[in-house]
Amino acid sequence: METSEEQKIHRMNKFYGAIGAVVEWYDLMLYGYLAVVFARVFFPETAGPGVALAGALGGFAIGFLMRPVGGLFFGWMGDRHGRKLALMVAISMMTVPMLGTALLPGYAEWGWLAPVLLILMRMVMGFSSGGEYSGTLVFLVEGAKRGHRGRTTAIATAYSGVGILLASAVVTVLSLLTTDEQMDTWGWRVPYLFGSLIIVVAIFMRSKMRETPRFEALAEAGQISETPLRDAVRMHWRTILAIMCLAGYGGVTYFLVLTYLVSYLENSVGIGHDQALILGTVLAALFVVTAFAFGRFTDRVGRKKPMLWSAVAFVVISVPVFLLLNTGNLVLIYAASLVLIVPVLAFNGAMYVAVTEYLPTQQRAAGMGIGYNLGVALFGSTAPFVAQLLINATGRPVIPAYYLVFASLLIIPVILKLPETAFDKLEDVTGAVPIQHAPAPPEKSPETP
Repeated sequence: METSEEQKIHRMNKFYGAIGAVVEWYDLMLYGYLAVVFARVFFPETAGPGVALAGALGGFAIGFLMRPVGGLFFGWMGDRHGRKLALMVAISMMTVPMLGTALLPGYAEWGWLAPVLLILMRMVMGFSSGGEYSGTLVFLVEGAKRGHRGRTTAIATAYSGVGILLASAVVTVLSLLTTDEQMDTWGWRVPYLFGSLIIVVAIFMRSKMRETPRFEALAEAGQISETPLRDAVRMHWRTILAIMCLAGYGGVTYFLVLTYLVSYLENSVGIGHDQALILGTVLAALFVVTAFAFGRFTDRVGRKKPMLWSAVAFVVISVPVFLLLNTGNLVLIYAASLVLIVPVLAFNGAMYVAVTEYLPTQQRAAGMGIGYNLGVALFGSTAPFVAQLLINATGRPVIPAYYLVFASLLIIPVILKLPETAFDKLEDVTGAVPIQHAPAPPEKSPETP
C-alpha cells in the first residue's frame, strides 16, 4: 500500500508530466488565432487577404512536417533513455521558437526573409512538439491504474484545453485593448513573450517528476529495446498505421473546429474579429471543463463506442451546422459551434488513450512518436490550409463541412476493425491487436498498472 506521501507524489507526477501540453497547445492555438494578423504582417499587401491567409496557414502546416521527425527522435529517446528525459528535452527546446517568434521582423522590414524565418520557427517548434504530446500520453497511461487510464489521460486533454484557453484569452484581451495597427505592430508579440514565461514554469515542474513504473520495470528486468524504432516498425506497423489514421482524423476535427473556426468566421462569414475570438475562448473553456467527464466516460463504456458515435455524428451534423454558421446570426453561430464541439471532445477523449494502449511498453514511445505525429502532420495540421484552399477554389464557404463528412466516412471502417482496450491490463491489451508483438515484461506486483 502507498503512504499518503507516496500517493501525493504519484498524483503530482501526472500533473508535472502533462504540463507540456499547456505549452504545445497554447502555441498551436496562438498561431491559429493570430493567422489573420500574420497574414498582414508577414506577407505583402499585393497578395490579397485570401492568398495571404492561405500562406499563413501554410506555415502552420509546414511546421507540422517536422513533427514526425521529432517523433522519431523523441520516441527513440523515450524508449531507450526514459520518458522523463525525452519530455525534459522536448519542453526545453520549445523555448527557442517561442521567444524567437516574439522577436521576428515583419515583411515590411525584411521582405520575404520574414515569412521564411517564421516558417523556420514553426519547424523548430514542430520538431520539439513531435515528442511532447505523444510522449505525455505515454507517460500518463503508463502511470495510471487499470480502469483509470481514460480519466488519467484526460489530464493532458484538460491541459491542452488550458493552453487553448490561455491563447484565446490573451489574444482576445489584446484585441480588445489595441487597435488593428497596434496589434500588427507589437501586439501579436506579447502572447509569445508570455508563452516563454510559461515554458520556464513547465521546465521547473518537469524537473520534479519521476519516471513511469512501466519503464522502471523494463530497466530493472534488462528488457529495454536497443532498437525501438526498428522494432516498432517491424513488429507493429499495422498498429502504427491505425494510430496514424485515428490521430489524423482527430486532428482534422480538432484543428478545423478549435483552430480554423476563428479565422473562418471572420473571413468567410464576416463576423467581427473580437466576436470570433470570444467564441474561441468559450469553446476552449468547454474543452477544459468537460475533459475529465469524457475521460471517465471512456473508462466506463470503452474507447470504440465514443469514437464511432462521434464519427457518425459528424456525418450527420456537419453540413447543417455550417449552414447555420453562415447565417451570420450570432445566436445561431454560438449554438452551431456548441453542437460541433461535442463530437470533437468525445472522439479525442477516447482516441488519445486508445492509441497509447495499442502498443507494448518496449516500443510504446517510438510507435506513438511515429504513428501519432504522422497522422497529425499529414491530416490534422493541413486541415485548415486545405479548407481555406477549397473555399478559395470553389467560392463556397460551406465546403469545409463536406471535408468533415468525407473524413468521417473514411475513419468509420477503421474504428470498426479495432479491438476494445479499455478493460484489460495495459500489457494484456496489446494481445488484442491482430499482429505479432514483442514479449511483455513481467508484472512487478498486482499494483502495477
